Amino acid sequence: MPDKEEIPDEDIINRSIYLPQHPNFDAVSSFVFDSSERSESVIWRKYARTMFEVHAIGCAIQARMNLSRIRNGKSADRRYRGAIEGIVARVRQIRSQRSHGLVVEHEPHEGEAHAEIAIRTAQGAKLKPNDVQEIREHLGRVFSPMVPHAC
Repeated sequence: MPDKEEIPDEDIINRSIYLPQHPNFDAVSSFVFDSSERSESVIWRKYARTMFEVHAIGCAIQARMNLSRIRNGKSADRRYRGAIEGIVARVRQIRSQRSHGLVVEHEPHEGEAHAEIAIRTAQGAKLKPNDVQEIREHLGRVFSPMVPHAC
């Protein structure tokens, strides 16, 4: 496994968009933060320099998700539809009204281009559902429209 690296503020990250999970093809619907870790996967462009490479990663993930679903007796209905793009510094600058923020970190355990955006709760404050929704709305303003693709 590659070593974990610091992601510079000026770097670009992409978020893959899949159907049916992200029906609106946008940042607000693609960032859910519903896991206990309150983090979401993104692709670090240091290791996927072109949109062609970003789309290749998205298509590979689609294949893995659908294979897993088939093995579990479910339909293979996951479809990679493209990716949205953001600048790391703009993501890190996001703060909710109650001072919750975001971190962007390299997490190479899922591939060298894998990174995560995670919610960092404000000291002494509990994260509430409206905080998460506010952060999602901020992300919608700092990510580009989707660059479409079909595998």
